[in-house]
Amino acid sequence: MSNIHETLPHKLDKKEAIKRIQDLLPGLTSKYSKLIKNFTQNPENDKIKFSFDISKFPFFGHVYGVIIVNKDNVLIDGEFPDTLSFLKQNIINTIKEEGGDLLL
Repeated sequence: MSNIHETLPHKLDKKEAIKRIQDLLPGLTSKYSKLIKNFTQNPENDKIKFSFDISKFPFFGHVYGVIIVNKDNVLIDGEFPDTLSFLKQNIINTIKEEGGDLLL
């Protein structure tokens, strides 16, 4: 399995940061609907567990992880199959672009 471990700073109230992230995730799913299927998110206090399938031939696999909202940063930890490791930098770039704008 390949891992993603990213931290994004924020200056928001924790509740506002959680709300923005919860609102963002379905939008990303729609934006990448040709690639992402079966998206789920399960909020638990300051954590949001997520999972989805990558399913566009010839790329298939299950991605899962957790987003933890802290006082001044958001920690994103995820795992995905090695067969999708070539997507790692694209995923990190998307997290930084979309998440960075969201948490300003």
